[in-house]
Amino acid sequence: MTVKIPGARAARPTRALAYALTSTALSLLPLHQAVAQENPTPCEGAECPPAAEQGPQAAETPLPVADDTTDLVLPTVAVEAAAPVPEPAPSPAPRRAPAPVIAAPAPAVVAPAANPESRFAARPARVQERTKIGRLSVDTPLNGTALGREDLETVRSSSAETDLLLRVPGISMIRNIRIPTGGKGYTNNLIDGFSVRSQTLGSFGFLDDVNLWDVEAVEITRGPASVLYSSKAVGGTVNVISRTPPETQETEAFAEMGSNGFTRAGVNLAGPLGSSEELGYSFSLNKLDSDGWRDRSAIEKLGVSGKLVWAPSDRTELTFRAEYQDMYEEHPGRLTQEQFDEDWQQAQYFNLYEDKQSTTLSASLKHEFDANRRVELSYGFSNTSGIDACPAGCSSRIASLLHVEVDHSTHNLRALYEQDFAAMDGKLSLGVDAFQSTKKDDTYWRSTNSFTPTRLGSAYTLDETSVAPFAQYEFSPLEDLRLILGARYENYDLEVDDRSPYTDNDGAEHYSELVTKGGLSWEYAPDSILWASVAEGYFVPSTRDTVTDINARPLPPEHSMTYSVGLRGELMGGDFGYDLGLYHSTIRDQAVSLSCGGDATLCPGNPDGDYPVAAGKVRYQGIETTLHWRASDQWRFDLAHTYARNTYVDFVTDGGDFSGKTAPASPLHHANLRATYAPTEALDIELEADWISAYYTNESNTDRYKRPVLWNLRARYDVDDRVMLFGSVENLFDVKYAKRVSATNDPDPVRGYAEGYSERTFRFGLTARF
Repeated sequence: MTVKIPGARAARPTRALAYALTSTALSLLPLHQAVAQENPTPCEGAECPPAAEQGPQAAETPLPVADDTTDLVLPTVAVEAAAPVPEPAPSPAPRRAPAPVIAAPAPAVVAPAANPESRFAARPARVQERTKIGRLSVDTPLNGTALGREDLETVRSSSAETDLLLRVPGISMIRNIRIPTGGKGYTNNLIDGFSVRSQTLGSFGFLDDVNLWDVEAVEITRGPASVLYSSKAVGGTVNVISRTPPETQETEAFAEMGSNGFTRAGVNLAGPLGSSEELGYSFSLNKLDSDGWRDRSAIEKLGVSGKLVWAPSDRTELTFRAEYQDMYEEHPGRLTQEQFDEDWQQAQYFNLYEDKQSTTLSASLKHEFDANRRVELSYGFSNTSGIDACPAGCSSRIASLLHVEVDHSTHNLRALYEQDFAAMDGKLSLGVDAFQSTKKDDTYWRSTNSFTPTRLGSAYTLDETSVAPFAQYEFSPLEDLRLILGARYENYDLEVDDRSPYTDNDGAEHYSELVTKGGLSWEYAPDSILWASVAEGYFVPSTRDTVTDINARPLPPEHSMTYSVGLRGELMGGDFGYDLGLYHSTIRDQAVSLSCGGDATLCPGNPDGDYPVAAGKVRYQGIETTLHWRASDQWRFDLAHTYARNTYVDFVTDGGDFSGKTAPASPLHHANLRATYAPTEALDIELEADWISAYYTNESNTDRYKRPVLWNLRARYDVDDRVMLFGSVENLFDVKYAKRVSATNDPDPVRGYAEGYSERTFRFGLTARF
């Protein structure tokens, strides 16, 4: 039951992996290439397989084109004769040849449709267009996953960390992609490429603050991303891609309800604006309410967003977008082992909540001078304000004693110029990325379980400014080999205004660094890519360590180096797809706290406290895998698997020497397996199993927790072309579990159970399209 308080706002993954590796190895054999280049035996009618199954030669070879130096070539017409007349083998089409003019086919010839699940079928013909700076594609030499409309509509996320992101490899158990660290923002948060959070606030939980009903895709890059974006994203980048207005009008309304008072309803509109062919728009409005299963876990969320696209010519496009979110969320907090065993539905405290409003605005102008030159000018703004009465993730008693009034604003201005070159299919990208954020936090004290602030404890304004010119060049020195080289020069200025009543710790820090990145993609066989990359990372230390703490001192920025290599491809005409990436990342100069030990010379501000030192070194390495297999018209299987080894290399703090230990909250394996059954074209049923191996709950590696397997069931049924019914059951077998467990480093560790779990819950609803 939710307590309303006055004053508060009412299959085995190893076999699939082995199959992908074996198939890829076979594709490297000379026999494979020889067979792929043979002229297949002509076939007729229904016996003809799709072009993708006949081999790349049948699918990619253009029809001959007449010119001034060759004889006219007429379309071939099959004629029944006593003896078959052999046809000449078609000559291969060079990859770098300009797109040919295709002659009209004979009426009897019908080109087979490409597999809609094939990522390779949609690749542009021009090599320079196969990668876009800052975006993911099959040719991008990076670890990454793109969640499209199909994923978003299937999951219908209510908490991204516990539903939608289970489908993505590399998502850690705490805040960041890959790196399970709660105190550092190693994750970039973007909407259409614009930064919407300051350096200290990035997390994958950002997706819960976005209107996902007006989103085309969510691209999650693991590890340092493009030179287009800040190099602070050592863990990765979450880039939300807003919806592109369709050419025809689309109107959709939906409503759903479920366990524990869950209701959600909304309307989505998109299409051309009036009769204009130059103007397009999208609009989305939705409202969510839930009492929550645990005590004090209610949510109220309103989201509205709109986008306007104006294309006055074929070469110019102007885009405006706005989004507003109003969110009130109660938090039950952590439970001790005793509380969890006694009643895992109870709340830790009764005054933990967030009440925030956020706004994002953006404008972008894109113009093509010709087919080889283009420019983009963009501006983005975001603001989040309100009350955070659950600071530090509700992870300790201190959260019940603090009330923080926040006001965070971010400006992001970018200019980008791109030019293509005929020599080696070159592509040059030049630009500058300017970022400015202001973060105001006023922290008040309050009594335990009280909603009323009593006195101002601290108040800070942090201004963060970054101006970063960048450059990237792509070229192909050899057929089917693509190289990418880039550099970004980071300039950071941090300025702190201490407005606290008892201290005056004003100060400023400046950092600058040249960060380089490089990658390659080699299509060693049709629809099969080997890629590799190396990238530097650069993370500015917190102003608490360098300015505002009583024992603060200058610290160097953290540096990282990430090496990655992977295989990506498709088999069986796109029915089987694989994406495997190995990574090795090291972060050095991490800030750790050491005890002053009463030394007034070492810590003149407080000899009995702690002081920061850049002495930490941590290594993150593993394998991230995604597989899909369309076994038949009725069955499809998907796997997302993470194998991660996160190790403290040199890590001595005032809590002990943890060098050589495994970082806590780092399971060796995380596998998400989904089986989708479609007995008819109108019905889809998905069964999802999510499994993680046991993990250490503390730095000393003296306590481990093994979460049970979680099962989720989802179904969709198309009543007709306009009406769809859907439903889901989360935690299908009603197991008792914790989303995450942490423990102290004491000889007898004391456990804490983080919020975010639930008993078996049901949801169902309908969507109507007009």
